[in-house]
Amino acid sequence: MPHHHAVRRYPTLYEAVFERANSLNFLRLVLASFVILSHTPYIVMGAKVDAHPLLHEFYVFGDFAVNAFFCISGFLIAHSAYRSGAGSYLVKRVLRISGVLGFATFRGRNRRAAFNTHQARRNRLELGRRYQLHPQKL
Repeated sequence: MPHHHAVRRYPTLYEAVFERANSLNFLRLVLASFVILSHTPYIVMGAKVDAHPLLHEFYVFGDFAVNAFFCISGFLIAHSAYRSGAGSYLVKRVLRISGVLGFATFRGRNRRAAFNTHQARRNRLELGRRYQLHPQKL
């Protein structure tokens, strides 16, 4: 009598990614951390990419992390657009981005204005000090 073994059915990619808990956002976080880590030698030491072979490897690793991050993000974005419909997805995306972009622009302008006012005041004070020290040089 032959034994019939139950064939194990593995989930499809769609099922594994979208119908179950997955770690794609965690993986994106790890990849983003690798990108930050790969910039560390340049930020901390001011080193050039070709200064040392190990630094070049940091750069290559960061480049891989950027590419992997965007591949996963593109996959998730495409699924979201497919699931909700292109028009609905586009409207939601524009609303999500424009709110944050508007806030960042407003905040940036206010900071620049405050800095410019502060910088202008410092320049006037410095000019006044120079005049007091050397009135003939102005």
